[in-house]
Amino acid sequence: MKVITTFTQALGLLCSLSLAVQTNSHSRDAACKPHHPFRPLPATQPRARTCHVASHGHGRDDSASILSALKKCNHGGKVVFDAGKTYTIGKALDLTFLKHVDLEIKGTVKFTDDTDYWQENSFKHGFQNATTFFNLGGEDVNVYGDGTLDGNGQVWYDLYAEDALILRPILFGVIGPLKLRYSPQWYHLVANSSNILFEGIDITGYSKSKDEAKNTDGWDLYRSSNVVIQNSVINNGDDCVSFKPNSTEILVQNLLCNGSYGTSVGSLGQYETEVDIVENVLVYNISMFNASASTTATACFARLTMDS
Repeated sequence: MKVITTFTQALGLLCSLSLAVQTNSHSRDAACKPHHPFRPLPATQPRARTCHVASHGHGRDDSASILSALKKCNHGGKVVFDAGKTYTIGKALDLTFLKHVDLEIKGTVKFTDDTDYWQENSFKHGFQNATTFFNLGGEDVNVYGDGTLDGNGQVWYDLYAEDALILRPILFGVIGPLKLRYSPQWYHLVANSSNILFEGIDITGYSKSKDEAKNTDGWDLYRSSNVVIQNSVINNGDDCVSFKPNSTEILVQNLLCNGSYGTSVGSLGQYETEVDIVENVLVYNISMFNASASTTATACFARLTMDS
C-alpha cells in the first residue's frame, strides 16, 4: 500500500459563514441555553423546494448524485438524504459554493476506505497537515437530521499504526443533530469561520483492533469566532474540544465527554512569525468521564472562563 510522506499545504475553507443547526422556523440565538453567543447569530432565509439525493446502493459512489442535488436546490432549497439509505462518498467534494440551503441527513453517509485515493485527493489545510474529505462552506447553510456520518476510521487507525506520516482526513464540518462515527482523525475542523452553532452532536469512535484511534478530537477551532458548541455527547480518545490559534468568542456548554483529554488550549506559537491568541472563551457545565484531564493549556491565553 502506497503511503504519502510529502505534504501539500493549501489552506481552504471547511465550515461556512452563517452555519446553524436550527431550521428556518426557529431562532438560532434562542436555541443557545443557558448562555447566549457572544454576538447574535444571523437569521436564515425560507426554503422553497426540496431535492432528494439518489442512492445507488451496494457501496457504489454517490458523489455525483450529491453534487447534483446540492446544485439543484442551492439558493433557497433543502437537500434530503433519506432514512434507511446508505450514501457512499468516494470522491473529495468541494462544497464551498453553498448558499441559503439545508442538508437534512436522515440516512447514513459513509466514506470509502480507499486510503490511497484520500491521501492523494483530500483537501489539504496548512495547519498541522490537516486534510478533509469535504470542504463545506458558503452562507446560511443548515445541516441536521439525526442521521449518521461514518468516516470508516478503522482502516485508518490500522494504517496509522504502521506509518505515522500518513495523511488522515478529518470528518467534515457539520452542525446537527447528527451522529458521527469513526473519523480517521479529528471529527471537526472549524477553520476561518464565524457565526456557527453546533447542537446535538453524538460522536463515537474507538478502534476495534489493537491499533488505537489517535488524534480523534471532537472539535478543533482555528481562526474562527462566535462559535457555539452545545448539548452534545463525545466518546473518543483525545480532546473533547480544542481551542487552536486565534479562536475568539467561543461558547461551549452542556457537553458529556467520555474517555477524552478534556478541553484544551494549545498549538499556539507553533509557527514562526505567526501571532496567535485565544480569548473570550466560556466553557460551562461539562461532564468528564474517564478523562486524563479537564482542561490543559500549552500557551498563555486571555479571558477564558471555566464554569461548573
